[in-house]
Amino acid sequence: MGATAALTTTELGKYLGANDLSFALLLTAAPAFAALFQVVGMVVTEHLGARKTFFLWMVSSHRLLYCVIGLLPWIVPSQARSSALLMVLIVLVSNSLSQIGAQAWVNWMADLVPARVRGKHFAKRGRVGLMVIACTMVAVALLMDWSRTLGFEEVLKPVSDFAGMPALIVIISGIFMVAGFVGMFDPLYLLNADEPPMRPPPDEPLWVRLTKPLTDRPFARFLAYWALWFAAISFPGWLWWPYLLKELEQMKAAANPSWFARHMYLTATLILGASFQLGQISSYPIWGRAVDRFGRKPIFFISSAFHTFGWVLWIFLSPSVIPFLFLTQFCSGFCSGGYDIAFFNMQLQFNRRGGAGYQAVCGAIVNFAGTVSAVVAGCLAHSLEEHNSCYTIFAGTSWEHTFNHYPLIIAIGMVMKMTADFAVLPRVIDVGGRSRRHALQFVLDNMYGQINTLIFEPIKTGVELTGKGLTGVKETLSDSLSDAGDEIRRWWQ
Repeated sequence: MGATAALTTTELGKYLGANDLSFALLLTAAPAFAALFQVVGMVVTEHLGARKTFFLWMVSSHRLLYCVIGLLPWIVPSQARSSALLMVLIVLVSNSLSQIGAQAWVNWMADLVPARVRGKHFAKRGRVGLMVIACTMVAVALLMDWSRTLGFEEVLKPVSDFAGMPALIVIISGIFMVAGFVGMFDPLYLLNADEPPMRPPPDEPLWVRLTKPLTDRPFARFLAYWALWFAAISFPGWLWWPYLLKELEQMKAAANPSWFARHMYLTATLILGASFQLGQISSYPIWGRAVDRFGRKPIFFISSAFHTFGWVLWIFLSPSVIPFLFLTQFCSGFCSGGYDIAFFNMQLQFNRRGGAGYQAVCGAIVNFAGTVSAVVAGCLAHSLEEHNSCYTIFAGTSWEHTFNHYPLIIAIGMVMKMTADFAVLPRVIDVGGRSRRHALQFVLDNMYGQINTLIFEPIKTGVELTGKGLTGVKETLSDSLSDAGDEIRRWWQ
């Protein structure tokens, strides 16, 4: 998952001829539309009355298709719209198979993992997954930066000449094929896992289970908010990687490129990947306590509103803004933990009241809204790109800045998101929800404590270590490592 994330997908799509519409389909619309197939997975799982074999076939097929994606630059022409659309189609089919199998996986794990350890087990599993994905993305980014150096290109020149493609694309092709092959055999460790007897499905017809939640007024109001919110996220959700990489490429073409431009793939990964995930990991304990204490509705508002403000800096993306994006993305990841936990808790409440039909209806409608939003944004961006829509403000001054079409897409997404938070969210019913002001004070206090632990304390330790000189290095490092170990163990628990 880390190796075939947005970085490698964006560069391979760019080589195959993807434009803004193709990127919208590839990075946002296809995964969102594939989520609609969860309903198919639910029906098939209930019909089979078994889950393990069905899940293994679906997930293995889903991952095998990534090997096919890796083969595309070898068998289709580059810079052709048909090649990019073929990649979109394969990604759509692959994600659809994954979503079909996901219903069997969730149903199976609910019976296999005991309820008394379920939360602890999946919390540890999620944290390990985030760390592995982050490390893999950084390693892949370093490899991609290395593949653009003259020395590496000379080593790989025979293969590049034979394939008729740059060394970078040869590397990305190999990454996809290896990742697909390894991913295909990864689920085999579950072959010997137990499969408890599956509980019989409800007696109600499928159409009743899918339409009944819509008559529940509290659920309908929440569904309206979440669908608009997800549409707002999806509107610019596909452009972050192409937008940042394009800016870094322009910086690299300058006479004296900065470190960020010379290591553009590592920079993009650290900003859009590692910084965001670090914010997520550090925020989950805070938001979990906040949701328990203040309810879901205040947390939705606080986390989403702060997340929206984090987009402002992207509208003015320029070389001078790049260093600040690390902090912006950390804060965005921190905020994402809030609405993730609030949504999960809200979904559990409705599931306990009305069954899994609520989850299926929510997933179908919300992801359909996200698909439509991404397609509309891609069409708009493609039209603006064809007309080369750019404009400059404060021309001839030190504040001069030229905007392309991406800031407009981001601004529209911000308006949609604020409409959801300020106009639709107040109508959502959340029994037991408390004051936003007290919830905000609680979150800010705890956020300062986490940032102090992650950033300010290490800086302070470094300054003290420099002042003490070499004689105190061993003691200071030992104490710092001991404190860091205690902090990591506390987070883990």
